[in-house]
Amino acid sequence: MAAVEPKLGLALSGGGHRAAFFHIGVFAKLAELGLLRRVEVISTVSGGSIVGALYYLHVKNLLEDKSDEAIADADYIELVRQVEREYREGAATNIRGSAWANPVANFHMAKPTYSRTDRAGELYERRFYARAWRNRPKRGGRIAMLLPGVDPISFVVEFLPLLGLYAVSYAVVVTVERRARPSTAAGTGFSAG
Repeated sequence: MAAVEPKLGLALSGGGHRAAFFHIGVFAKLAELGLLRRVEVISTVSGGSIVGALYYLHVKNLLEDKSDEAIADADYIELVRQVEREYREGAATNIRGSAWANPVANFHMAKPTYSRTDRAGELYERRFYARAWRNRPKRGGRIAMLLPGVDPISFVVEFLPLLGLYAVSYAVVVTVERRARPSTAAGTGFSAG
């Protein structure tokens, strides 16, 4: 009887950019050890959600671009390098400070249909996820991660005035299913867990 490999899952905690960079280090070490490709479930909250979503998009791209047989550990090492590079660039743009830098957006925030959360979400989409999103369809002009059998996930970011920071307000659990070729564009190869 063949040995059964244990299933792996990751829990990415909150803690803002510090936590996110720590998680990138964990991704890198797991990739170096050849274990990252065996991760089947990722649970995220707050800062972990920001980097978890970016990682999710890059894994989705890898699984759509290559068959399982063609994917090597080196692909996951390169994937983590891309996540680190894009996350570092996004974090360097100071979303909190730049949320108020656009006078037109400031004017829109006075309306009840557009809030600081909407503004922060737009900035996160543009500065963290746009490249990895590629040319996938958007919903109402916004990135929405479509998972089979569940409502689309948009990353909702809220401002916490007492702490002076933005936070992702909910947790996301994604299960990575191994498939040679996903058959539809958005969400295939992933399901909510």
